[in-house]
Amino acid sequence: MTGESLTPATTGTGQTWFLKLLGGVYVLDGSAHRRIEPSLAAVLAYLALRGRTHKYRLAGWLWPDAGEIAARANMRQLLRRVRLSLGPDFIQGTGEIALHPQVRVDLVDFQRQVQAGALHDILTHQGELLEHLTFDNAPDFAEWLEGERERLLQLRLSAALRASEALRQDEKSAEALLYAQHALSLEPLSEEAARQVMMLYHGRGDRSAALQAYERFRQMLRDRLGVEPSPETQALGERIRLDALPRLAPRTVPDPLPLPALVGRDHELGVLAQAWERGQMIFVSGEAGMGKTLLTMTFAAGRGRALRFEALPGDRQVPYVTAARMVRRLLEHWPTGREPGGLPEWVAGEVARLVPDVFGQVGTPLTSAADRLRFFDALIELNRLACADIDVCVLDDAHFADEATSEFAEYFLAHLASLPQAPFPVWIDVYRDDELPEAARRTVQTLTDAGLAINLQLTPLSVEGVGELLGILNLPEGLQQQAARYRAYTGGNPLFILETVRDLSEGTGLDDLARLPTKVAGLIARRLSRLSPAALQMARAAATLGGEFTLDQLGEVLDLGPLAAVQGWDELGHAGIVRGESLAHDLMRVAIRAGTPAATQILLHRSSARALERAPGPSSAHAQRIAQHYQGGRQPLQAAAWYLKAAQGLVELMQYGPALKLREQAAALYEEALEFDLALDVRLGTLSAPWAEEQPAALRSVVDGLLRLASDDVQRAAARLGQATLRLAESNLQPVSLVTPDRAATSHQIRLEALDLAREGQALLTRESGLLHDRLQALLLRIEVKALVSVHDQAGLEERLGAAAALLTHLPQSQAAILLLYTVGEGLMRQAQPEGALDTVRRGVAVATALGDRYAALEGQLRVATLLEDQGRRLEAAALRRQLESPDREPQLSRLHYFNQLRLAANLVQRHAYGEALTLLERVARAADGQSPAGEALPRGVLWRAQVDLLWLLGAVTECQTAAECALAHPMPGDDAAGVPWIRLAQIHALLGQDQQAERALAHADAFLSAAPHLTYSRGLWHLAHAEFRAYTRRDRRDSLETVLTVARQHGHPELLTHALALRAQWHAGEQDWPAARRDAEDALARMTTAAPRDDHALPWRVLLELPGVDPAKHLAVASAARDWIGSILGHPLPRPYRDSFLARPTQRALLAVGSGLGQSLTGKED
Repeated sequence: MTGESLTPATTGTGQTWFLKLLGGVYVLDGSAHRRIEPSLAAVLAYLALRGRTHKYRLAGWLWPDAGEIAARANMRQLLRRVRLSLGPDFIQGTGEIALHPQVRVDLVDFQRQVQAGALHDILTHQGELLEHLTFDNAPDFAEWLEGERERLLQLRLSAALRASEALRQDEKSAEALLYAQHALSLEPLSEEAARQVMMLYHGRGDRSAALQAYERFRQMLRDRLGVEPSPETQALGERIRLDALPRLAPRTVPDPLPLPALVGRDHELGVLAQAWERGQMIFVSGEAGMGKTLLTMTFAAGRGRALRFEALPGDRQVPYVTAARMVRRLLEHWPTGREPGGLPEWVAGEVARLVPDVFGQVGTPLTSAADRLRFFDALIELNRLACADIDVCVLDDAHFADEATSEFAEYFLAHLASLPQAPFPVWIDVYRDDELPEAARRTVQTLTDAGLAINLQLTPLSVEGVGELLGILNLPEGLQQQAARYRAYTGGNPLFILETVRDLSEGTGLDDLARLPTKVAGLIARRLSRLSPAALQMARAAATLGGEFTLDQLGEVLDLGPLAAVQGWDELGHAGIVRGESLAHDLMRVAIRAGTPAATQILLHRSSARALERAPGPSSAHAQRIAQHYQGGRQPLQAAAWYLKAAQGLVELMQYGPALKLREQAAALYEEALEFDLALDVRLGTLSAPWAEEQPAALRSVVDGLLRLASDDVQRAAARLGQATLRLAESNLQPVSLVTPDRAATSHQIRLEALDLAREGQALLTRESGLLHDRLQALLLRIEVKALVSVHDQAGLEERLGAAAALLTHLPQSQAAILLLYTVGEGLMRQAQPEGALDTVRRGVAVATALGDRYAALEGQLRVATLLEDQGRRLEAAALRRQLESPDREPQLSRLHYFNQLRLAANLVQRHAYGEALTLLERVARAADGQSPAGEALPRGVLWRAQVDLLWLLGAVTECQTAAECALAHPMPGDDAAGVPWIRLAQIHALLGQDQQAERALAHADAFLSAAPHLTYSRGLWHLAHAEFRAYTRRDRRDSLETVLTVARQHGHPELLTHALALRAQWHAGEQDWPAARRDAEDALARMTTAAPRDDHALPWRVLLELPGVDPAKHLAVASAARDWIGSILGHPLPRPYRDSFLARPTQRALLAVGSGLGQSLTGKED
């Protein structure tokens, strides 16, 4: 419900109340809102509409089966609860009771507005009386309620008809018709409303529409009631059929001025011609009305066949709506593409995402970066096929294009730039300088700086150019001499000049410059005033529809017959209001909207929404457009529902930030309509989305909404959940200091705050129960577990995991259940329960799959892969990661796929597939230079960190040092492992003999790892680096090795254990303790088949081969194994520099020397 201010009434004691009975039932008590239970809602509705009554009469109605004593007791308890929660004055009296006189009631306000004839306000009240409440156990009250609901309907109906009749008598037939149609939408069986619609159509000369309205009404009566219209309605229909059309006063519409040819732009045409000859892309920019389109199309016409596309106002908020319009235009030009087999099957399947109605199929949602690449390539292929006979393509008003289309355009332009000889037409983009988004502006600048494009900035016409323009408009002689005055007035803007001259041509004299209006809007308003009522209403409908529309859609909005629609459009075209199938220009749209009465705008928006609902369209863009019209029509409930549909469409396109904003827009509309439970449900749904924490900036508005409406324990618990979720999201944005011991203090503190907020929320739920309670408890519990994992509280984590296991036994399948299962998996892994973690996460994936949540299922699959890798099951994990279709080349990567590619690369490194890992990381690096689909830059620090390990194993010391320094300089916020490259840096400095730098790096790594005690493998690596650092004493190095062995055994790191055993064997050899050395070497060798060292795979072979007294047969077998391993590495594609540096690593070099001594080639070649 919207309308006048909903400020509650204030009593003498300062108490304020507003009672909402339409839709959901609430009492606004000051700034708080309170839910109303059904029995109390019944009492309040009766008191509001009937006034003072005896309380026990209502008790008998509401509890008829309870018996008199019990019913009266129920009523007393009910009134007691009211007085405790809303104050003793809200309901007055003891025997007979009544609402306080100052309690405002929405339904009573509506009745007063109807009586006052407030046309605007009668349209803004939505909702049924006590909507969604039923009283099957109280039949007497149910009967009364049904009567009141019917009375409300008749009140709305009569108000709309009264408004229609008043407007008709005021000779505002177009507005009168809108109100009559509104009345008929309220009660489709109302004969009075049907007759009013028929008479208004007939009165404006549209007999066909009047008869169509009659036939529709007659058929509805037959279908629903099996009866014919009343004699009065039938007689009206017959009279319309036989009567001549009402005689309309002839209207004088001046002949339109001819559209001008291009003048004053010879220099600009020359610049475009030079760019054409050089094969450059072309951008044409300038302010509105400067003649960009005319210049561009004139130039294009002289170069061959041209195809024009356009972006429209409103596109920017709807992803891919501009691209969808371009696809339709291409298929209109090349209809073969619409036919079966006209397009390659893969192209048709991708394009169907944007135009499902054309291909009779709905494309599957985009779920991966590979999907996005294939989708973009399909659009390029469609362009190539459809434009085979086209020389120039023009994108007009490119500044209106949506961000997703702009991302595709950047990819397309890069494709064109890389293939200058490709068979594509020349593209010219036209836009307004001051309205182009910053990202698109950067693309234009990059292309122009590289010499691949020009940007022609159009400036105002000179005085000479203005005179030339005036001279071709067939105006009286001598006007050209006033060109300087026209330029001073219009600023040399060709559109403003044309509108000024057109206005004067419809007045009394062309040479009276003193009559020039002060604003172009005034010129347009004057021309609109000369239109017939029907044509004016059509112009208003066109301006209201906005964006794209067809004449058929306009006819649907206004319920016009085809003939009437064409006649009205012709009048608009003759008056210069429209051109082709659109308004003449944007200023026309603005001026028409400014002159449309508010109530008329509301009805036109509603009619537009209903018309669009009946038309197919791309899901997200179309749904958002419908939502905007319902919002403009002051129907927030319908608008919110469509915004939620639009948000889901954006999720399927991986546009998570915009989707979250649309969801919050829906919640805000429910809140505006005082439907607080619906607003809460939407916001909880947002917090349940697995991608929500990636959007902390957008989450703040969600939290603000929850805090604003927190007036009972459930709502306060929801607000705590929102705050805790936001704090966790923000903790992941905290900068990581990689040097000081307290580097995680801020992030740690934020996570503790999130934990406290979640616990406060749980405490607020102790007295609640039901599905909402379980949903909130699950989400709060998930925050607790996540925070406890982050702050390494093992005792607290164990207790909360038990609570989660109990809740999951009866929690229904939901988004909340998915999030809780995934987070419990994290907790179980931290508790060293890998199998339990794996089973739990797989349960979450199953729920996500059953609910059709692709994002959550994808996230779960990635978690499963990570858990498999942590258990050493790398082949299984790699197979699962490869199912996500790693791209060959990417214009964009989603965040999830980005991390999946990095983890796959790490998996390959650990399995010694160095060449494949190198290729993958190079590909990901190229893709990371772009932006993620939500516009968020992908974190480069984790990419460099992945490169560090690979480069170290390949022996590329310089490149490894550079990558480590880059990773440390650009840590990903919230990344617990961001400081691990300090270990590699220490090893590099030690290798280069830079002992002081090595010690500093080890100290930095130690400080970092002290704040991340869960990184036990990295701590083991630190001790290994310490043990290998020659600057330390042998005893210190031996102690470090013993610590590594302890860490590896306690925390289950078998590869680390193998590495430490081999190094301890070397240490014993240095002490000439050959039995101990051989014992450790044999132990390390025995582990090679299942747990070879990650950092130095061949070390156990090297150590054994260097020991004296080894059995010759074993010596030969080990040498052969080492040769085979080196051969397997070199057998994969590996660039020559890396091949050489790999063979130069100490272990490989030592093995080559041993092999040479045995007369073998460990590289597979003859020595």
